[in-house]
Amino acid sequence: MRSILTRVVFRHLLRNEPITHRDCLYRFTHTLRHHGRRPLPAPQRRTLFGFTRARPREKSDSDLEPGLELMQQTCAALESRMRTPNKHDIVSAWRAYFYAKAVKKTALNDTQAATALKVLQYLEKLSKERDHGKPLLPANFLKVAAEVLGHVKFGKDHREVRRQESSVALAKELYRILQERLVDTVPLKEMASTTTTKGEDESGPSTTIAPEEHEDDTEFSMVELPEEASSEVRAVELERATRKARLSLISVLCDSGYAKEARDLITTRSASSTTERKEWRQIIRGFEMIEDVDELRATASILQSISPSLEQSLQSNFVVAYANAGSMVDLKACLDISRIGQISPTTLHRVITACLKENEMDFGRRIVRAITENGALQTTRGYWDSIFLWALGTGKGVDEVNRMMEVMRRTNDTFVPNSQTIHILIMYANSRNDPYLAERLVDLGRTWKIPPDATMYLLQMDYRLSVGDIEGARTSYQKAQMHDVEENEDVPRIHRLLQAMCKSNRYSFESIMTVMEDLNGRNIRFPPETVAALTTLHLLRKEYHDVVDLLKTHIPHISIDDRAVVRDVLLNMCLDRRNSLARVWDTYMICQAIFSEVTREVRTKIMQEFFWRKRCDMAVHVFNHMREHSSEAMQPTTDTYAIALVGAGKLHDDEGLEVFHNALKLDMNIEPCTKLYNALMLGYVGCEMPRRALTFWEDIVSSREGPSYDSLLIVFKVTEEVSFGERKALQVWKQLRDLDIEITRDLVAAYVGSLQGNYLYDDAKKFILECEESLGIKPDAVILGTMYNSSRLYAKQVETEQWMKEHFPDVWEEMLKLGRIKREDSLLHRINVELELQP
Repeated sequence: MRSILTRVVFRHLLRNEPITHRDCLYRFTHTLRHHGRRPLPAPQRRTLFGFTRARPREKSDSDLEPGLELMQQTCAALESRMRTPNKHDIVSAWRAYFYAKAVKKTALNDTQAATALKVLQYLEKLSKERDHGKPLLPANFLKVAAEVLGHVKFGKDHREVRRQESSVALAKELYRILQERLVDTVPLKEMASTTTTKGEDESGPSTTIAPEEHEDDTEFSMVELPEEASSEVRAVELERATRKARLSLISVLCDSGYAKEARDLITTRSASSTTERKEWRQIIRGFEMIEDVDELRATASILQSISPSLEQSLQSNFVVAYANAGSMVDLKACLDISRIGQISPTTLHRVITACLKENEMDFGRRIVRAITENGALQTTRGYWDSIFLWALGTGKGVDEVNRMMEVMRRTNDTFVPNSQTIHILIMYANSRNDPYLAERLVDLGRTWKIPPDATMYLLQMDYRLSVGDIEGARTSYQKAQMHDVEENEDVPRIHRLLQAMCKSNRYSFESIMTVMEDLNGRNIRFPPETVAALTTLHLLRKEYHDVVDLLKTHIPHISIDDRAVVRDVLLNMCLDRRNSLARVWDTYMICQAIFSEVTREVRTKIMQEFFWRKRCDMAVHVFNHMREHSSEAMQPTTDTYAIALVGAGKLHDDEGLEVFHNALKLDMNIEPCTKLYNALMLGYVGCEMPRRALTFWEDIVSSREGPSYDSLLIVFKVTEEVSFGERKALQVWKQLRDLDIEITRDLVAAYVGSLQGNYLYDDAKKFILECEESLGIKPDAVILGTMYNSSRLYAKQVETEQWMKEHFPDVWEEMLKLGRIKREDSLLHRINVELELQP
């Protein structure tokens, strides 16, 4: 994240202005003029009490790759069925985007792959509609895209498989398009003969390029073919692009868990003899990642039927795959112990690790015995690392391993432990989650005068972070900064350290920013977990502008699935009632600006949260954001309108209620129904407009759907509030009795409350006394409590209280246990009982 102070300093320098700070204790009282005059005098401005207006904050745009923004605009236009940008501009954006990705060698996340897929399909559609049928995207453009896509390694750090559906779909589409174009071209042999004849006739150099040349040369693939290039050259380039697209498709399929589909892609090709060994290596690795041992066996059988020599050349790959998958039965069948000295030290290390992990001690002893007896230890120093690992895994202590190292040196004076030896042992200690053993191994390295390197400090960070030793991990990080780290191996550890420091609440903001600035200086993309931790830190410090800068910088490079990690942090902050109203509102506005994909259900919860905080105006803003959303999936539904209308009624906010009602009138996607009419009745009766609420009862009665039980409860509540409402209440009750509708306890309570609220005290008492005999419903605390609360006059409430004590003493005692409070605006009291009215 860019520093605010840095921007201010450079802004002053560019404007030739002095750099001053208001908090400086020792500063000049007047601005120095030797920095230069302004070209025009500043106009006079009057301010209140000398306070000056702060300079508006400049917007910080995210550092998007060139072309991505136009491609996103194209996708948005296609979704909304609007006019798209010029097709040639889209082609230029495609080229700029993927060429920039190829140069920087940056990954393509699933969200960006989805955008590229839509653009590719749109441009191909336009190409087919053209008269001459010439494709808008040439083959070399598609080849660069395939190269970029093939470089993506999903789950490489933790050997996890993550489904990247959009990336797989893009790889398939690229291969399909190039394959279709290749089928329509002249066969390569005819082109070569034609080109050769032409070159001999014209006595000029041939322009035909062998398809094997520059196969993996990215720079070569980025060189565009000239317009005057012959059809033969273009055909060769097309074949090369198709081969690259197939290789990228296999890589993406294997990395995303579809290794079987990738294998079918190879086996169904007509020329199986041309199958490249690296494709089969990717397929073996793909099954290894998902630990599908059955498919590994099937792959070995297929290779044996295609070419026994090819299967034999990939034997070590199968050994590593079975070892990593933990299939010891297949490992024993695949590994020839009599030829153990022919495998590489790395493969032996994997095998020994598998034996220790799967507790295959007998098989491990046989391997170690074979290594020691065939004399390989005298010629290959790398095998000793596996011997030390086996000794450590079988219970030998660090001192015994040290003595074994002495034996190795006596065997061969040139054989001494090195940093790789210590790394292997520390990694095993980390796998056992034994930080004490790891520290002793570090001391063992010092004993052999092995200087700590970057890898050793990174391994220290691993086991120290695993036990919560953040300060120790921070020390290792600072020491690792003094060494060169290859391929950003320290980045995952730094992110873990940064996340731990943010969550511990024990480190100053400056110390956290120091670690973060190190990553920013290297232009490292932050994973969602780090962005979420830093977002929480800034939100707790009320640094909302920094949150926006952070999200705008990193969110565009995070996939849709991973965006949920950061989005949930903001949403949880909005829904946490321990937070202040200002923090919740600012957090929501950030979430609204950055995460347009927040679902309707979550937005509705936030709207209800503002209702709970008694801020109907903020709830109105949330509701309007839903209405203005471009996606129908985010726009309000009948349930959303019902919640909004009821919420405004509970807060007695007639302005908010009017906004919701007017929006309902204008919404062409919402059909009036009983639930909406119920919500309108509740809203207007809550805003003390019962007569207006009663008009919606007529709409319910005249509708095809008709009233529900909730409608009956609500209309009795409305008649309780409206003048002369007893007429409508008596009419509705008579209709219920005539239609033989089942009468519930809540209906009885609502009807009695309507009678009591319209001063029909005697009728209400008579109804209660006859209720059990006529309806079979015995008066309880809910019925009598509603009747008591509906009294309008203090004298009548006291009279009702005496009547209840006389006729229903047990129920009255039960009512008192529920609690009785005095109203603030009158002498009346209220029992803590209320009918729950829902639309």
